[in-house]
Amino acid sequence: MLKTRLLSNIFLAAILSVIVLLAYLYIFIHPAYSELLTENAEDEAVRFASFLVASQNINAPINQITLPPEIEDEVGQLHGDEFLIKLRIFSPQGEIVYSTLPKEIGTINKYPYFHEQVATGKIYSKTIQMNSMTAEMEMVSTDLVETYVPIMAGGEFLGAIETYYDITASIKKTTALMWHSLALLGSLSLILISLLYYALHYADLSIRARKKAEEKLLLANEELETRVDERAGELLTANTNLCHEITERTQAQMALSEALTEMHRDKEKISVILRSVNDGLLVMDSDDRIVLMNGAAETIIAVAQTDAVGRPLSEVINNDRLYDTFSTLLADKFTTTVDFESFDTAGQKRVYQARTSQLRNDDGGVHGIIILMQDVTQERQLEQMKTDFLAMAAHELSTPLTTIIGYAELLHSEDFPALTPKIQQESLEFIHNKANALSRIVDDLLDVSRAESGLELSINKVSFDLNQRLESMVKEYKKRNSSHFILFNQSDNDGEIFADPTRFDQVLDNLLSNGLKYTPAGGHIQISNRRDGDFHEITITDDGIGMTPGQLEHIFDKFYRADASNTAKPGIGLGMSVTKHIIEGHNGTIAVTSEPGQGTQVIIRLPHLLPQQ
Repeated sequence: MLKTRLLSNIFLAAILSVIVLLAYLYIFIHPAYSELLTENAEDEAVRFASFLVASQNINAPINQITLPPEIEDEVGQLHGDEFLIKLRIFSPQGEIVYSTLPKEIGTINKYPYFHEQVATGKIYSKTIQMNSMTAEMEMVSTDLVETYVPIMAGGEFLGAIETYYDITASIKKTTALMWHSLALLGSLSLILISLLYYALHYADLSIRARKKAEEKLLLANEELETRVDERAGELLTANTNLCHEITERTQAQMALSEALTEMHRDKEKISVILRSVNDGLLVMDSDDRIVLMNGAAETIIAVAQTDAVGRPLSEVINNDRLYDTFSTLLADKFTTTVDFESFDTAGQKRVYQARTSQLRNDDGGVHGIIILMQDVTQERQLEQMKTDFLAMAAHELSTPLTTIIGYAELLHSEDFPALTPKIQQESLEFIHNKANALSRIVDDLLDVSRAESGLELSINKVSFDLNQRLESMVKEYKKRNSSHFILFNQSDNDGEIFADPTRFDQVLDNLLSNGLKYTPAGGHIQISNRRDGDFHEITITDDGIGMTPGQLEHIFDKFYRADASNTAKPGIGLGMSVTKHIIEGHNGTIAVTSEPGQGTQVIIRLPHLLPQQ
């Protein structure tokens, strides 16, 4: 026996592997061969059925009347196959309309597998062992495969063909081949196991001899270590005395090193702070020489730190306007603030606010000045936007208010009885239209305010016909705008949608009013709606003045107007922003394409999302 545990485990593992391999052949490989025989029999049955269907051109339900008379000749040729025991043809109702055993003709197959599986177009196959019952409860004396092949045409079940395929000889050959393989593999495994044991036995002897040599070497090593320890004790005493001297010198060096490290650490902290500050920082001495500056200051004054430190400000700044700004700051030795313009690394103009502060020493004396430059571009832009919005809102609100007040005074005046009913009606319509315009402006402001505050827009979804809504809106706009051609291309697809009809009208009103504003008289505005999967795609196209890529980039910005001049079309620039919020509130998307002089196209995609019935 092997006395080395590892080698013993290897030998046992080899024996176990051989046993597992032989068991695998018997348990898995042999059944796989049998299954392959069954599959071949099934394929043969399908081939027989396909040949009969193709040769007889069967395309109608099979019965004894429609069964081609040449079927016996074709079956006779097929029956020449020595492994085909029996072949039967069934009608869709399960009646045997042909059989190689004529006495079976007219018999009806009432078993569930025929009507529940074969009649639905699925192949039914069953392997039957010798002296066992078939699917129709018949005793057989051979091993065979019973297969039902459905005959289908255009999804219709026309009948079925059943074959009994003898696999007795194949099974006997497969079994003999399996036992032969097991015997051959077992003999070979026995030889290999014997050789492995022989090799492991000599390896075991070698390992045991090496262990004995290692034990002798270990004893000799222990004796050597004892002698080394004695000598090491003597050296340790001498080394201890030397260490005391070295320690004293080391402590002195460490104190000096800590002082230098602390100085470098403080310098690094100052450097990190300067790099972390986003605002520009300039430190100058009493002679206006630059002592210190950070990276942001380098960008603002467009001068590298290595070229600026130690030099007077007048030699560093080449921009006259920028130098005048700093001269103004330095002239006032107290804290002051000045705005100036410069360019960033991308070439964009930025607005900076420069603020000065005196640099004092511990005694309170002034020995320099600090200039802090803060980027206030966004703040100035916001201030300008507020100013522009107030002016625009005042103009857009005052125009309809003036009209309302004027017509209201007319209706309230002493001349009211003298006004004709037509003039009175027109005055009321003007007041009503302008009041609606004011209401839309206020509604847009409220919607944008809610969206910017993180609140959801009020959306009340119901089911309605999108095509009817579009057609109604187009008719209304045609009445009010006779100078434009407004076309609605309605598709034949289902127009039902689950959405907020009021919000949808608001979106369509914004888009149509924009198209009319920026399309000259006589221009065309086309609206279409089509169903694209789970989405409705609404497209609004005009042949107006179009937009540049720069204008198109800001189309959904609030208060943005492509033309903000005094001659621009009325509006406060909220329509497209509100439209985008409404579409996104419906889980939809909106896209705008435009070219100058080529018109604009808006594509809205809204989900179908009808509620479940």
